[in-house]
Amino acid sequence: MTTLVHPMFAANAAVYAIQNATTEGKITVIVLLVLSLFSWTIIITKFRQLSIARKATRKFLAVYGSTRDPLDILRKAEEFDGAPAYQLYIRGADELVYQLKNNPVEIQPGTTTVHGTGEGNTDHLAHSVTTKISIASFDAVRVVLEEAAGA
Repeated sequence: MTTLVHPMFAANAAVYAIQNATTEGKITVIVLLVLSLFSWTIIITKFRQLSIARKATRKFLAVYGSTRDPLDILRKAEEFDGAPAYQLYIRGADELVYQLKNNPVEIQPGTTTVHGTGEGNTDHLAHSVTTKISIASFDAVRVVLEEAAGA
């Protein structure tokens, strides 16, 4: 079996095409080459950005999943630059702090009764907090999160 196209012929064909191309053809090839390089630069940059975002998001979600207090990361001033989930968290946490400061709902300790199955209530953090937010404040936080997610 013989091959119809030998690599040497392809190289010679490219050289022949460039040597015998018109000025417009050479300009077109150069413009296409420049645009191709520009496109590949964008593709590689976006790939790197997505990789960085993926790593930062994994770190953020690991820290967020290890805490019971949703504002703990904000209080510790931990930053996860490049993580889209962190940006969403910051917007929601800032709004939650605003609502807790300006529209708090005070709960008297011991006035709520939790009926459940099992050996008792294990969510001591939720029941030890006496300042909470109202339904309207919760809706305001939800709206901020929806806007941030849509942006």
